[in-house]
Amino acid sequence: MDKKALLISTSPFPYGNASSNTMITYMKGFNENGGDSELVCLFPNLNPIYSIDSKGVYEGVHYSYLLNKVHFSSNKLRRYWELHFLPIFKYRSLIKNLSKKYNLTVIFFTHINRSFYLFSAICHYYKANVIFTACEFPEYIKVIDDNNRRLWFRKYCRFINQYVFETKTLEMYYKKLLNNTIDSIVIPATMMFEDIISCEKTTTYSYIAYCGSIHSDEKDGLSNILYAFSDFHKDNSFIKMIFVGRVSNRDYLFKLQGIVKKLNLQNSVIFTGEVNRSDYVNYLVNASLLVVAKGINSYYTGGISSKVVEYLFSGNPVLMVASDDFAHYLTHLSNVFFINDNTPETIFNAFSLLFSDSDLRNRIGTNGKDFAYNNFNYHLLGSDLYKFIK
Repeated sequence: MDKKALLISTSPFPYGNASSNTMITYMKGFNENGGDSELVCLFPNLNPIYSIDSKGVYEGVHYSYLLNKVHFSSNKLRRYWELHFLPIFKYRSLIKNLSKKYNLTVIFFTHINRSFYLFSAICHYYKANVIFTACEFPEYIKVIDDNNRRLWFRKYCRFINQYVFETKTLEMYYKKLLNNTIDSIVIPATMMFEDIISCEKTTTYSYIAYCGSIHSDEKDGLSNILYAFSDFHKDNSFIKMIFVGRVSNRDYLFKLQGIVKKLNLQNSVIFTGEVNRSDYVNYLVNASLLVVAKGINSYYTGGISSKVVEYLFSGNPVLMVASDDFAHYLTHLSNVFFINDNTPETIFNAFSLLFSDSDLRNRIGTNGKDFAYNNFNYHLLGSDLYKFIK
C-alpha cells in the first residue's frame, strides 16, 4: 500500500503567514524525497479580503478546505455548526476513505485540546499514524497551568504516535510533561526562501523593519522598539521604522499607534497592514536592519521565531534578544546582534552601534544568510522529516 501524508491545519491557507509557509516547506521537502502529500484546512477561516478556490494547488502544494468553502458563514448559527460539528463528520469520511487507499500519516498543525483529541481519535480508529507538530508551549496549559489541566492535556495526547518539535527546548518540555520515551524529532523552523534570496534591493532610503504579525508585546516587544526608535530618531531623522504584516490584535495596534502619536513619530513610523507575499519580501530585503524584541521570559520563547529565519535569508543584519533556541544556534557579532533584554535603552544602544558601523552590519547580514542556508534549508530538513515518518 502506498504511503501518503495528510497535513491538517486549523490556520487558513495559503494566506496564513508563518504557519502557511512552514506547511508549504514541509510538503515540498516531503515530496522532493518521493512522498505524496496534501493539505486540508479544517475550517473555512480565510480572511474575507481573500477569495480563492476551496481546492487547488499553491506553490506546488495540493490543498483543499474540508467544507468546500474558504469563508465562514455570516449567519451565527451556521458559523457555529461549521466550526464545531460539520467538520467532524466530513473529517471522519475523509480519513475513512484515505485509509482504505493508503498507508496514511496525518500531520497536525493545530493546538492540542478537546477538538484535537477527537480528530486524532478518528485517525487512530482507522489506523492512521498521527504526528503532532509543536512550535510553542501548549496553549491549553498556558491559559490555566494546574495539575488538572496537565492531566487532561496528557489524555488529549493519547493518540499521538510521533512528535515534531521546532526546538530542543520544546522536546524536553513535552518529554517531561508526557513521557521521556515519546518518539520525536527536532526540525527547526523552515520557511520559503527562494523568493527572498532572488529579490534585489531597490529602495534608496534607509529603514528599520519588523516583519511579522502585530500581536502583543509578550510576543515581539513592539512598544519598546517604538520607544527606542524615538530616541534613536532624534539624531537619525532620515531613518524610518516600518512594521510589516497583518494585524492579529487590533487593540494592540491602537496601543502602538497611540505611542507613535504621543512620541510625534507619525511621519517616520509606518504600519503597512497585511501585504501580499512579493511586497512582504520586498520590505524584508530592502531593510537596513531587521528587529524583533521578544523578552527572555515570554511564553513564546519555546519555539524558534519563524520571522527571524526569514530575516536571516534576506542577508540583512538581525537584531534580537538572546531568547528562543536561537541563542544555541547563532553567534553574537558574527551572524546576529544579540541583546540581553528588550528594554528601550538596550534596543536604542544597539540601534546606535549598528548604524555607526556599516561593516559590522554587512558582516552580520552576510554570515546570517549563509547560516540560514546551511541550517534552516527546508530541502535538507524535509529529508530528515521524510525518514522520520514511519
